Amino acid sequence: MRRLNVLGISHKRVNQENLSKFYINEKEIPELLKKITSINGVDEAMILSTCNRTEIYFVTSNKRIDNKYISDLIMKELGFYNDSMLFYHYDGKKAVRHIFSVASSLDSMVVGENEITGQFKKAFDTAVKSGTVKKILYFVFREAMVTVKRVQHTSDISKGTVSVGRTAVMEMRRIFKDISDKKILVVGAGYMAELVLRVLIENGAERVFISNRTYEKAKKLSEKYGFETFDFNLLNESIAEFDAVFLATSSSKPLLHYHNIKDSISKINKKLYLVDISLPPNVEVKIKNIKNVVLMNMDYFKKLTKKNINARRENMRVASSIIDDSVIKFENDFAFNEIIPLFEMMKKKAIEFSENELAKTVRMNKIDLKTEQVMRNYNTMLIDKLIKRHMSMVKNLMGMKKMKSDSFADMIEMLIKTYE
Repeated sequence: MRRLNVLGISHKRVNQENLSKFYINEKEIPELLKKITSINGVDEAMILSTCNRTEIYFVTSNKRIDNKYISDLIMKELGFYNDSMLFYHYDGKKAVRHIFSVASSLDSMVVGENEITGQFKKAFDTAVKSGTVKKILYFVFREAMVTVKRVQHTSDISKGTVSVGRTAVMEMRRIFKDISDKKILVVGAGYMAELVLRVLIENGAERVFISNRTYEKAKKLSEKYGFETFDFNLLNESIAEFDAVFLATSSSKPLLHYHNIKDSISKINKKLYLVDISLPPNVEVKIKNIKNVVLMNMDYFKKLTKKNINARRENMRVASSIIDDSVIKFENDFAFNEIIPLFEMMKKKAIEFSENELAKTVRMNKIDLKTEQVMRNYNTMLIDKLIKRHMSMVKNLMGMKKMKSDSFADMIEMLIKTYE
């Protein structure tokens, strides 16, 4: 299982400003996956890059390869080598546990949020379409999804406020008490922007405007939710008109600039709340120094969600226990799957051996062709049953941890030699 590796950086290691440097645009991922799997010793790869993490899941061609060396090559390919000390690297059992925790949202900034599972699925689909997923990552993904369902159905980890977008709106409601009369702008037209719109509606917002660089996308959302559009080109000069602005775009550069909005905002006699839940950030950080501006970015919500973690501690304990069980099951199944080819070889050798012995019996006893065929068919069926019994016994012993998986493999290889 040591062949499975995780290389990554997340909100737990660095603040939003530094984390945004390592964000990988989804359009770049297919080409990067091909570059990673072209590295000698890398068989499979998948990239997950969100507002809270960038992680590379990769599988080496054999367990004797130096994983640290491969990691360094990947970091160079991604252009992150100079910052490699900021990245964590897990392999084997630790890698499996981390992936299951990420997919189940236990490693999220907002524990219990549902967005990460969808992002995880999308990252896997991208890797599949890029041709960089084979047997092991497929197995990891399948078991991760099984674990997600168990966590969601067995614990209450996903109940309540469980996303950054929802947390942001609820924070606005806490501040304003009533948001029905507040003039609110949502910039963006993707998944997170639409999530914010839905939660705003749930909490009684009525004066909502939607803006996006592509007007047609903003218009489509405005018609869907019954709000008005706002000219994207007037964003900086007219920002002071609003009480709160939610920014949730995938823009690679800031949309709000200090020198563009300083004068207009300084003249207002109310606070302007800028909620930046984008990655990379859509708001220049020094804007928070402007009088009357309250900047609420990912770092702000990181501090806020510590309360979320404390409130969900018992649910996290239950979910963590589920993940522990899933990792043990995965470890056993993975080890067993690794030796299945050996059982197939054993079956082949056993059939060859018994066919030779059967041929001798046929010659010595002058058995007719029809009877000979019946005997050969029965022989193949009998060996198939015996091999399946051997496989079942070994799987049970693996689950009981009676022997290391490598020891089972060595033992089966020795048994195969007895048929030669």
